[in-house]
Amino acid sequence: MLQDAILKLHPSDERNVLEQVLVASISLARIAMYGSSTDILYHVVEHGAQDMNVWLLFEEKYKSFCKFKSKYSNKQIGTTNSDVIIVNKDYASYIDDNPDLKVDVIYTDFPYTDQVPYLERNQLYRIWLESFYDSKYELTEEMLSQEIVQTDAEIRTEKKSIENYYKDIDNMFCHFAKVLNENGLVFFTLKLGKAKYFKTYIEIVNLARKNGLEYAYQIGVEKKDPTIRKQSAFTNTFTNEMIVVFYKLPENSKYWYIGNENYEFLMVKKVYSYLVHTKEYVTLSSAVTLVCNDLKSKYSYIAKEHDILKIKSLLQEYFKVDAGCIQIDNNQLYLDIEDTTDLYTKIYDLLPIYIRQLLDTKGKFILEDVYFELVNSLCDGNPKTIAQILDDESHQRDIEKLILNYCQKDGKYYVVIRAVHGKQHYNKECFYRFGEELILAKHPVLLEYLDQEYVKYSKIKESLTDDSKEHIRRRKEEVEDLLGDIMEALCYYEL
Repeated sequence: MLQDAILKLHPSDERNVLEQVLVASISLARIAMYGSSTDILYHVVEHGAQDMNVWLLFEEKYKSFCKFKSKYSNKQIGTTNSDVIIVNKDYASYIDDNPDLKVDVIYTDFPYTDQVPYLERNQLYRIWLESFYDSKYELTEEMLSQEIVQTDAEIRTEKKSIENYYKDIDNMFCHFAKVLNENGLVFFTLKLGKAKYFKTYIEIVNLARKNGLEYAYQIGVEKKDPTIRKQSAFTNTFTNEMIVVFYKLPENSKYWYIGNENYEFLMVKKVYSYLVHTKEYVTLSSAVTLVCNDLKSKYSYIAKEHDILKIKSLLQEYFKVDAGCIQIDNNQLYLDIEDTTDLYTKIYDLLPIYIRQLLDTKGKFILEDVYFELVNSLCDGNPKTIAQILDDESHQRDIEKLILNYCQKDGKYYVVIRAVHGKQHYNKECFYRFGEELILAKHPVLLEYLDQEYVKYSKIKESLTDDSKEHIRRRKEEVEDLLGDIMEALCYYEL
């Protein structure tokens, strides 16, 4: 009835507006599950169904449009003198057609693999408009090929694989990097499940870095009144929608990629392994030679002068260079490098850092804030580490137990660091360093960590043999103190 009434009007802007309002209401004018905000158009509801009132939906959309129009009616949309220019075009084609375009900010809703296939979801609108209004709304093959999506739709065979999806994401970041000014920002709206989409996010970060972008920070947009469906699925769906921010790195700060591989990470891994297994001092020049030989054997790449300067700079960033010799920097975490460094050790190293950062910046945090920080730290190398966390509920419980060693819980939020050196008074130094609750509880996560730290720092102590140098003597004393605290904590596991 609404459509018939609209078509009786003479062609005009007003008629177009009413048609737009009607189409925007269609997705909501359906039988839905009570208490759910799901936007799956073709969902057959078996239980708890509710029928939506078509006229009320239409009226609500019309009022929203009028509100929008009253706010922006003074804008000369589409002119060069306006504050706002609206272009209805594929982003890649628009960037390619405007090679001189430069922007400071890009904001978009991220393409969610197979979670939200927009064109398939919106085909209802296009079919409606094509049938009742104008044939120009036909869903074309060009539109289907341009969409960044993973789908098993029969007519979209090229969109079936996750590899093709990543290829499209790579192309997206490449285009963004072309138009972004240095230090320009990219804002993504993300709503992730705990496992599948976090694993995808790991690759997203990798592809962003390949194209000269780096993760900056994330902001949780809290929904105060989640639907019944979301409340019941909290173990698989995160509470907050996330605004994730990337920025364009300066040219001299970009990650070193060869093809799709982050060679910067591979280089550090190569040198780290060499330092661990050799008992002799390694000079900076010999480490550079090691990397150059690796480049030649793996990629048939002959390092040039600027490459050698880059290698030296990276080695000085990731390692400790003293008197021409290169050593492992004990202030670095070297994530996903040591084969013997397992999941628990990494988590135990990282969590106190993130907890303090989150409390300092936000005053409180929720569990997914920690997950985001873990992902952005652990995705430099093999993503299996974060996959372990997300696939195994016991690992998730371990994370929550570790957090509670530093915080107390207030509803869904974690607040206030409980054990801070100087505020809590213990009779054992190891309680300050590793946490009294974990030690007394003989927590297996901590035991794994202590065992591996003891082995690591014992090796470091063995290498600190030149007592004639002041800095080596000081470092040896630090290592000995740490080993003493580790042994003190381990004694509780033997009781």
